[in-house]
Amino acid sequence: MNLLIDIGNSRIKWAVANGTKLGETHVAPTRPFPVGFAAIGAMPDMPARIVCANVAGAEAAEAVTAWANERYSLTPVLLQAEEQAFGVRNAYGRPERLGADRWAALIGARWRSNQAVCVIDCGTAITVDLLDDDGHHRGGLIGPGVATMRRALYGTTAGIADEGEGVMAPLAADTRSAVTAGTLYMAAAFIDRARTEIEAMRARDLPCLLTGGDATVVAPLLSGRYEMAPDLVLEGLAVIAA
Repeated sequence: MNLLIDIGNSRIKWAVANGTKLGETHVAPTRPFPVGFAAIGAMPDMPARIVCANVAGAEAAEAVTAWANERYSLTPVLLQAEEQAFGVRNAYGRPERLGADRWAALIGARWRSNQAVCVIDCGTAITVDLLDDDGHHRGGLIGPGVATMRRALYGTTAGIADEGEGVMAPLAADTRSAVTAGTLYMAAAFIDRARTEIEAMRARDLPCLLTGGDATVVAPLLSGRYEMAPDLVLEGLAVIAA
């Protein structure tokens, strides 16, 4: 049994896996440290290894390492993207600069199928990555996530305050709903435009996997067919751990 932890900027997500088979997934806020990791609690059995995809920085890496050492006397594996591994070749000239979550998601996508695919992760950032039939990562895009866009509005405008979630409507009658709808439309437009241009460059339709914490709220606004893959990063970590 392996313990897999996806450490994002806003939340951590974890599951245990036997081989590549994932168990139930769980979610907790990433901060404050080490509260998020303490939420994982005691595993039913001692994990053979702990494998993490961490994009929350050095503080998160130190916190999960201290927590794993104290609870399990294990040092976690902190995933770093490589030039080539698990059937995926990294497009980056400096492979380690590709986010660990994106790398794990690409490996998860490759494990699911040997066909070309777009991988879209809707989290604190929205990332779009293309994986070819041969497993070659062709690069990707990074844009602000829904919550990040909203924080930018709240922090840089005098007349827009954080008043919580509004009503999703094409034309809003209050500022709160205008922010809710506007940021969701921007996220959906970014994803759809990226997909359209990638498919035009490849001269073919491509399957698209949609993952990340905001995937379910963005999905209804997207054009075309997107397959939900909520645990794609953990699926990749399971392949790596196994």
